[in-house]
Amino acid sequence: MPTAEHPEQGSLEDLIPRLTAYVSTSDPDWAATLEGVSEEELDNYCRLAGLSDAGLQLPATYLSWARAAGRRDGGLLSDTLRAWVAVPKMVDFYKDCHKFEPQFIEADLPVVISWKIGDDISFDLRGEAPEPSLRETGSGEDMGPYADSWEQVLFQCAFKRGEPRRWPSLATYGASQDSLEQSLERSREHGGPNRADLLLSALLDELGLQTLWISDPRHVFALGDQLSVAAVIGPTGGLVSTVYGADPKRVQAVGSSLAGGIGASPGALEQWR
Repeated sequence: MPTAEHPEQGSLEDLIPRLTAYVSTSDPDWAATLEGVSEEELDNYCRLAGLSDAGLQLPATYLSWARAAGRRDGGLLSDTLRAWVAVPKMVDFYKDCHKFEPQFIEADLPVVISWKIGDDISFDLRGEAPEPSLRETGSGEDMGPYADSWEQVLFQCAFKRGEPRRWPSLATYGASQDSLEQSLERSREHGGPNRADLLLSALLDELGLQTLWISDPRHVFALGDQLSVAAVIGPTGGLVSTVYGADPKRVQAVGSSLAGGIGASPGALEQWR
């Protein structure tokens, strides 16, 4: 592990082929639904977002994705995140910003994902990193980390979209902020991890699952034998984890063990994004 059916790391040059190969294991027709955007549309987005005047550039991974799927992404991000991600939607978003809230436009925090109700996700272009992280933002305010890179966002969504199609059984558990903090306090007292994602990774390792490279402080993904786990840590500190697998009894057993370690109880996945 990872196998050909799970996300593999590589270079920028093979980003789209790697993504296509992975998504196609659960959705063979996905690639035929994609439609990219033109350089003119990307330039228009950069102009409206203030990047052009500020001398800033979007990361190469995002540009590669946009040229392949920036108009239609086959539901990879748009349906999985239930958000607007298409470049034309971002152009419309910034047109509205210029019209109604120009004071909230931050060139070094350009919005690339906008939830239909709620906050946005922006690239953090304030540093010199060649591959910027993504931050949760709202009305020009930086509200904290979301993901380490755009490549990770793409494969995270592919994982969350593909695993329910790959496996017949699932179990979902949610932990409140208070429950998770109590679990972290117990972990700290025994010299264990003091961060939610690290605690999850340690618990998954004890259960025989391997944490994947697409994990970050807000998302944890892991694989086992005929089993997988996807967990999302919310912006307020709550957590939802879903166990997928072939054997319902094993899914429930692993889910219950994981839930015990994070103070979780059975939850409804649709209540979380």
